[in-house]
Amino acid sequence: MRRPWFCSALAAATCLLMAPAFGQQPVVTTTVIHAGRLIDGVATAARERVSIVVTGDRIQEVRDGFMPLPAGATLIDLSRATVMPGLIDSHTHISGEGTENAIVKAVTLSPVDLAVRSTAYAKRTLEAGFTTIRNLGAHGGADVALKKAINEGLVPGPRICTARKSLSITGGHGDQGGLRPDLGPDPTWRDGIVDSPDEAAKA
Repeated sequence: MRRPWFCSALAAATCLLMAPAFGQQPVVTTTVIHAGRLIDGVATAARERVSIVVTGDRIQEVRDGFMPLPAGATLIDLSRATVMPGLIDSHTHISGEGTENAIVKAVTLSPVDLAVRSTAYAKRTLEAGFTTIRNLGAHGGADVALKKAINEGLVPGPRICTARKSLSITGGHGDQGGLRPDLGPDPTWRDGIVDSPDEAAKA
């Protein structure tokens, strides 16, 4: 699948800007992005040939034209690309991926497996241009662990707003049961399956 220029440009800029966050406490630096075209989400038309000034992890200003670099600043040359704000995905399950083996993985992978795999999925999501996601459930709290790791700068990934586990009636959308008893027990309120007000309160 061909990727549009703006996604590639956004991913490049995002990864370079976030790089100092991985590891020790970052030093506040200034980065200037020369953008051939800017879609800012506010104006009705794209802006041509602009400079985006970033201090630390915050955009300070956008200037017309390609400005000269201030002393000590870093240049990201996207003068032949389109730059736009990070995208938001409001429904994700960051600890898994939609494959034909989803059921097999559900009974063979542990929450620890899912947490480790989610770091790779988070990186892919960020590089695809999504800088914020709303995650709607992950087994064993893998998404909470991932969110903490990203916030601490341990792994690259988008900002995560997580809802934790879903609540569902037996047989509802969130009921992941139905397997043979030897493959897994029927889910209970501890797994988010609730069939009464009391069970919902416990969950």
